[in-house]
Amino acid sequence: MNLEECSNLPGWELVEKGICDLRDGRLTEHSWLVTCAVTRLRALGLEIPNAEAGSTEAELQLYRLLVSSEVSDPYYRYNSMLRRLVSFEQALEAVVWRERRAAASDRPELASVQNS
Repeated sequence: MNLEECSNLPGWELVEKGICDLRDGRLTEHSWLVTCAVTRLRALGLEIPNAEAGSTEAELQLYRLLVSSEVSDPYYRYNSMLRRLVSFEQALEAVVWRERRAAASDRPELASVQNS
């Protein structure tokens, strides 16, 4: 998946920051957020560097980081970030699904398998 294709999806600004932070080895709220969804994001074609799958631990680390920061309401921020992440995942999934569907329609042998 080309990262430029993601730029207009909701929540991309958080995911992009997280990917950059992971690439640079920084443990930030954005890098923990991306790590929460690393398995699904990779399955959808994004290259996520330096992140291990483990959603529960990543979610705990994200929340701990928000609690220890100067965020006025860490619980609200945590839920808001997760909602944006889910919006991004769903939008990306729709894009990937459309691309796969279009590719399959170009190849009749795949289209018949997908429709069954």
